[in-house]
Amino acid sequence: MEDVPHPANLDAVQQRLRQLAHDLRSPLTVISMGLEALQHARKDDQEFRTLCDMIEQQGIAVLQAKLESLDAFDPSKAESNP
Repeated sequence: MEDVPHPANLDAVQQRLRQLAHDLRSPLTVISMGLEALQHARKDDQEFRTLCDMIEQQGIAVLQAKLESLDAFDPSKAESNP
């Protein structure tokens, strides 16, 4: 017989998924708004570089860190101990 998750566990999982969705939306908003701003900054090299750095630091790097933290829950990505 298949294990059925306890409702309290299911609630905890749903809460974590809601938090994860929120955590992913924030940097995606930075990336989206940054790309829109880049369209207007194409002729100003300094502003363009500043916006690229902001997108990298506040968007892409945040998403990468979040994904790396999720890898801790993936047994296939766990480091093997010799």
